[in-house]
Amino acid sequence: MIRFQDLWTQLPIPSLVIGSDNSIREINPAGEQFLGISSKVVLGQHVWNYLRGEDLLPAGIDRARALMRPIVIGEVAAHGRNTEARTCAAHVCPLNGSEQQILILLIAYETMGNSGNGPAPVLAAHSAIGMAEMLAHEIKNPLAGITGAAQFLSMSRPTEDHEMTDLIVEESKRIVASVRSG
Repeated sequence: MIRFQDLWTQLPIPSLVIGSDNSIREINPAGEQFLGISSKVVLGQHVWNYLRGEDLLPAGIDRARALMRPIVIGEVAAHGRNTEARTCAAHVCPLNGSEQQILILLIAYETMGNSGNGPAPVLAAHSAIGMAEMLAHEIKNPLAGITGAAQFLSMSRPTEDHEMTDLIVEESKRIVASVRSG
C-alpha cells in the first residue's frame, strides 16, 4: 500500500503545507523545483517570503481556515530566493483536524493550457484567418466558373430562358460579395 509520504513526494503539483502561523511546514519535491529552493531553506519560513497575491492570498487563507473549505486564488506570484516570480493559481485547502494547517497547491499558468497569455492565442488567430482566406478562395473559384458558364449559356439560349441563367449569375455574384465582406 502506498503511504502518504510516497504520495507527497511523487505529487507532480508544487505543494506547501503551512501552519497556523503561516510558516511553511512541508514542501514537496515539485514545490522545491518550482520555487528553485530546497526544503532545508524554506521550512519554518513565512509563506509570504515565497508567495505574493496582494490581499487576496492572506484573505483567502484566512477564509479557507474559517470556513474549512478549499478556495482558489486566481493570481499569485511564486518565487524562490534567486528566481523570478511565476504567475500561478493557488488552491488553498484546509487540512481537517490538523491545527489549522493549510495545503497550498500551485498551478502554474503555463501548465493550464495557456490561459490566454503568450503566443498560442496569436498563432491560433493567424491560423483561423488563414483558414478563412483559403475557404473564401475555394468558394470564389468555382463560383466564377458557374457565373461564366451561366453567361455563356444565356448567350446561346432564347430570351425566355434568360430568367434562370440571370438568377444563377446574380446569386453567384451575391455569394462572392458576401465572402469578400465576411
